[in-house]
Amino acid sequence: MTTSKKETVRDRKERQEEQQIQQEPKKVKGQQKRADLLGILRYGTVGILLVYIIVLMAVKGDGNTSFTEAEAAVEGAVNTTKMTKGSGRDLKRLYRLNAGDYENVLLYYTRETMGVEEVLLIHVRSENDTEAVKAAIEKRRQIQFENFEGYGAEQVSLLDSSIIKTKGRYVLFVVSPDAERIEKAFDHVV
Repeated sequence: MTTSKKETVRDRKERQEEQQIQQEPKKVKGQQKRADLLGILRYGTVGILLVYIIVLMAVKGDGNTSFTEAEAAVEGAVNTTKMTKGSGRDLKRLYRLNAGDYENVLLYYTRETMGVEEVLLIHVRSENDTEAVKAAIEKRRQIQFENFEGYGAEQVSLLDSSIIKTKGRYVLFVVSPDAERIEKAFDHVV
């Protein structure tokens, strides 16, 4: 009896070992399928990213838009009835920037004493110059906030919704009820 029990226990162990050996290839095949699926997902993700980058570059352009084109698009979107086209002297007075330091500058500012509407488009010589221009714009906007805070609710609202945007070597600043329309015109061209 003890011998038959030992044989039975041995038989069971052998059968279990055989079953484990038979099941291992199934596990390996399952793992290979998962690895293949992960590889396909990785390559698919990389492919989608490449297509996205190519489309993004095609839509955004190469940043070589002429200033004349950008200026025409922005001016076409600006309501200039209550605005004055600014000069290099006005740029210096309002932003503490020298027009001669930049490729081109377009400035419109309000004629009204209580107005805050402004449109500034600067084409810098180098993309490194954009940060200094943005800092000057931020300072101008902050001064305007301080000037109208407390009693100029409409002006403060316009300043809150103002746009400062950099694209390539262009910097755009818009304080206007038409800010979104001006930004779209800029985006379409630059």
